[in-house]
Amino acid sequence: RDLPLFVLLGGMAGAAMFVPAVHAWVVRDLETGRAFFYSGIAVFVFFGMLAIATSTLKVRRQDRSHLITMFACILVLPAFLAIPFAEVVRDTSYLNAYFEMVSSLTTTGLTLFEAERLPQSLHLWRAIVAWLGGFFIWTTAEAMLAALSLGGLVLISTGGSTVQVAGRSVSGERLLRFAQRLAPSYAVLTVVLWIALMIMGDAPLIAICHAMSTLSTSGITPLGDGVAGAPAGFTGELIIVLFLVFALSRMTFSADERREGWSRLVRAPELRLGLVLIVSLPILLLLRQGYVTYEEGG
Repeated sequence: RDLPLFVLLGGMAGAAMFVPAVHAWVVRDLETGRAFFYSGIAVFVFFGMLAIATSTLKVRRQDRSHLITMFACILVLPAFLAIPFAEVVRDTSYLNAYFEMVSSLTTTGLTLFEAERLPQSLHLWRAIVAWLGGFFIWTTAEAMLAALSLGGLVLISTGGSTVQVAGRSVSGERLLRFAQRLAPSYAVLTVVLWIALMIMGDAPLIAICHAMSTLSTSGITPLGDGVAGAPAGFTGELIIVLFLVFALSRMTFSADERREGWSRLVRAPELRLGLVLIVSLPILLLLRQGYVTYEEGG
């Protein structure tokens, strides 16, 4: 608990590389498996030595330290996450691999590669990084930004009134407490969606990638045509839409923010914005397509 947060996150990143390594070994993609296995050892050992070097470090200002950690997590950590990516995809630059990991970690989901170009285990790695990045964002938003009155979390609406978020300091115990509180819901919802998609006909890899991408809102998929081309079909899309409710609103994760019960979820600003986008964007795209068709016909 006394180690710098960035060191802990780096160690977790190294440990996470063993998951696609095992998957690659199962599907007999040994070259990809070796890249993840050796990269995982290297990253894990590096941050292990860094942990020993910083074990006696005393941070005077925890708040500033954690804000710097958030910045370093987005800027520096992807440099380590990109190591196995660059090793597997030899015909690309390390900068492209770094961009992919930044995109995954921030749950943006933008990719520079066609789905068919990447091995299955690499798609799994992108989904894992996005899933962990989504959990990091949830945890830091609740434990850090709210406590420091940053990120739009200064006030929490409770009925018609507002109350100030309690606490102004961010300690390792606070982060750990929020992580322990959010992790079960985040993990269980992902597993339930994974099983549901497999029941609907998706292969295990496709199902787990789409499940992790849904909860992290990254949209990462191992398929070239996305969720629409998945074996689960339209039923799978409907299930994903239902689980997006949990991904869009913080109230589904925190019982403290729905003291009035689940009926308060209807008034959640995140869900309202999501519904506005779902309705308005297709209408705008349809109008644009109609205008282009009219101009070409004219």
